Amino acid sequence: MKYNKLFEISETIKVVMSTSKKVKLNMYLEENRVKINEKLEIFKTVITPTELFNEYELKRKVICEKYADKNEDGTPKIKDEVYVGLENNKSFNKDIEVLRAENKDIIEERESQIKEYDELLEEDIKFDFIKFDIDLIPDDLITGIQQSILKSLFKEIK
Repeated sequence: MKYNKLFEISETIKVVMSTSKKVKLNMYLEENRVKINEKLEIFKTVITPTELFNEYELKRKVICEKYADKNEDGTPKIKDEVYVGLENNKSFNKDIEVLRAENKDIIEERESQIKEYDELLEEDIKFDFIKFDIDLIPDDLITGIQQSILKSLFKEIK
């Protein structure tokens, strides 16, 4: 199993627990969720940006806001989480290139950090789930997709 599969299982457990009213089932799900989250704790440190990168991001955001198209109230226009009006703005491109050049090492360090995170997601791991009988799950509680994701948690059906 890979780390990215643990993330998927953890998220599915949260979704199922948000609708389940079965105490014993919820106990097994919660125990697995806690155990999974302990294993995934390493990802918080691997992906957390450095203070220097956060400072770079703030400066980049200021430049984006300066050159982005504005709404009637003067705030920058944002569509799909992207500032509007920067694509062909020569002044923006010039300022952002200067900022990137000044922070080249910081950006490369962040890119390396993201690469390490992505590689870690694909690492094979051994994980021992706290298994339980699938019969604890009411027929109408989970979808087939959720069942497929959670199948590692079920005891073998005899």
